[in-house]
Amino acid sequence: NSIIFLKAELHYLKVVSEHGSHLILYNLKDAIAALTLIDPLLSEGQTHRSYWVNHTHADKLLRKNREGELLLSNQDKIPVSRANIKKVKGWFE
Repeated sequence: NSIIFLKAELHYLKVVSEHGSHLILYNLKDAIAALTLIDPLLSEGQTHRSYWVNHTHADKLLRKNREGELLLSNQDKIPVSRANIKKVKGWFE
């Protein structure tokens, strides 16, 4: 639960948690699969091609043209693609 979001950066994965951030040699697809084994609901956290968010840390969805931006508990802003905007809106209902 301390993981706030994951961001793909070439062959690396930026892991941002309540305790700081780390860059590890791992890919986003495999990280999401591993998280899904822990809790199947975590598979719904991908907001953009390069981002996964722990929805418990999502504070607010901001509109940015046809796409969105998610404000997180640590005040970072994460992009939300048009394809995922409806799913992310559901987190707040």
